[in-house]
Amino acid sequence: MGTGFVICRVDDIPSRQGRGFLLARRGADGNEQPWPIFIIRWGRHVFAYENACPHQGTRLDWEKDQFLDSSGERLICGKHGALFELDTGRCYEGPCQGAMLARIPANIEDGDICILADGIVEADDA
Repeated sequence: MGTGFVICRVDDIPSRQGRGFLLARRGADGNEQPWPIFIIRWGRHVFAYENACPHQGTRLDWEKDQFLDSSGERLICGKHGALFELDTGRCYEGPCQGAMLARIPANIEDGDICILADGIVEADDA
């Protein structure tokens, strides 16, 4: 089981929009590695994923914090156009059809968006 970390306030991400974050975590070798993630807020629900398309590992956002398609209801890879279900991260159209985005457990606690993960390097550790 992971450790809970506050990422931002829920009001920092407008409903039906997303925001990317560059965190750091320790790899199996103990070295610090960049860890890009993104969080989508949908009302009182939040969905967090690693910011890496399963097709080639590229980041999904084609512009800063742009993770949703033109309808605003599906995740899209800005490089390849792959479409993903918002709530599961499953690709249902595109070059990685059937593959999954790496989901990160997330919830809202006392107005904060929190994720559950191991190995995150906190600012005090850096």
